[in-house]
Amino acid sequence: MRGGPGTPGRARRGDLHGAGADRPAGIPHSGPVRAEAERAPGPYFGDGQVLIEVELPLGPALRVHRQEPTDPEADSGTVVEGVAHYVLPRRRPAALECRLLWTFLGLGAELVKVADELADSLRLA
Repeated sequence: MRGGPGTPGRARRGDLHGAGADRPAGIPHSGPVRAEAERAPGPYFGDGQVLIEVELPLGPALRVHRQEPTDPEADSGTVVEGVAHYVLPRRRPAALECRLLWTFLGLGAELVKVADELADSLRLA
């Protein structure tokens, strides 16, 4: 499931790439987290920065997927791809960041799945 750069969507747990994009966006109390993600400096490659809202066992989360240069000022360099989940646990006044980054872009599709599975496995003890 993907939207355009910065386009919010919504997915259910276990449905991070499928139907559910037509559901309304609006994670309660996600404003500061979304604003910070939207302010992150580019440039971005591929599909740009993709923001979607997902429901995880720990609570609602903002999922950010992007590819960006490690040094935006350099003429050449390394591109890093990553997925970050900013989880807003129910009944907790905090956010939890779960991030997976990689530089081997050829494995991107598989590592995106790993990042989603990792976020889906988060628990508070």
